[in-house]
Amino acid sequence: MSKGLEVQGRQPKFFLHDVRDVERLNPSSGWLPVHEQIVEAISMYGSELEIVPRGSPVPENMDGVFIGKHTRLQMSNCWNLKKAYIPNYFYFDRTGYAGWAEMAHNQSLFAAAMQVDASTAEHFFECLYDETVRSNLSKEIQSTEPFYPPPRPFVFLPLQLSFDSVMQLSRVDHFSFYEALRDWTAGVGLCLVLKPHPFANEGVVFGRICESTAQILSDAMNHDHVYTTTTSIHAIIPLCEAVICINSGVGFEGLIHGKPVITAGHSDYHWASHQISSVDELAGIDNWRQPLLSKLDNKKFLYFFLSKYLIDIRNSMMIHQCIARAINEFQALV
Repeated sequence: MSKGLEVQGRQPKFFLHDVRDVERLNPSSGWLPVHEQIVEAISMYGSELEIVPRGSPVPENMDGVFIGKHTRLQMSNCWNLKKAYIPNYFYFDRTGYAGWAEMAHNQSLFAAAMQVDASTAEHFFECLYDETVRSNLSKEIQSTEPFYPPPRPFVFLPLQLSFDSVMQLSRVDHFSFYEALRDWTAGVGLCLVLKPHPFANEGVVFGRICESTAQILSDAMNHDHVYTTTTSIHAIIPLCEAVICINSGVGFEGLIHGKPVITAGHSDYHWASHQISSVDELAGIDNWRQPLLSKLDNKKFLYFFLSKYLIDIRNSMMIHQCIARAINEFQALV
């Protein structure tokens, strides 16, 4: 029991979504390592475990703990496991992921982040910057091709998949948001740089084409101040005036770069971003070219989010603590 927290009382039965075959064949996706560590942790606490197919619902009259993968269950004794914005990090969350996650609506978590020791946050940030920005690491593989910026200052709009679940939390229509941002940048003398989602046209993975992306890219060809690129986000972000998105994971990565981030959809990193419901609201932001948080507060937020809120699969202790927490909360309800 040394790896986790002490637990007492009756051990619950665990139900855990299985890993898909494609994920077993690709351990680098992260799903297999986190699955195996959860299985190990449950075993160490002596709890019974039933592996159920991915997508299986919570059993009726469940007397145990359910761990769903890529779920947003909001039920007692149910936990949601999901990949986070950068490699090695996962949600183990009561209410979901992204804008459904506990971090998205629990102000006390943000308050706790602001209490992080400054030197701890600074040290963590230096390591985080090295392993992401300096290493050109992101959730998806990034190009090593050079980025040739537009001739004038620009804002960066990473495009999202219109059928991605998080787009349900958007406060604007995908194409309409692009149109408004396109016209706004032209009016204030800025350029607009777009990057399509890597899977926007990948039928093998998603089985469909993102029609809004196709529509946006087609329209962009008709406007001289709008540019499209497929190069690394880590080459684009340092040169932009701001990252503007709906609730893309690239917005979170913009925080790692220390850039202003503007979001038009609910997310769990909204505490560190300027939030808008329409492009017209940009005029109401005192200085959208400045990050919402100070440099130090931004680093505190990143430290707390990644080190105290999410789980890092490179640290098995964190996963054992999550299982112990699930057991203790189960026992508190029975």
